[in-house]
Amino acid sequence: MNKQTNIERVLEKASLIKIAIDMHLRSYRVVRQIERSAPQPTQKFSPEGFFGWLEKQRRLGERVVVC
Repeated sequence: MNKQTNIERVLEKASLIKIAIDMHLRSYRVVRQIERSAPQPTQKFSPEGFFGWLEKQRRLGERVVVC
């Protein structure tokens, strides 16, 4: 049996994921909005960690927009 969280079910069906980035040399602060939901709390990533996370978003959404 495949167990999924509610957020994973929503993300599988997402046609649009919007990501805003505040980039600094050593860390990125990122806010994600799925479809028309409220923006999620800010997350902090290293540059390397961010690109791994972004690749996951590309698999979970039909369209991913980053600014």
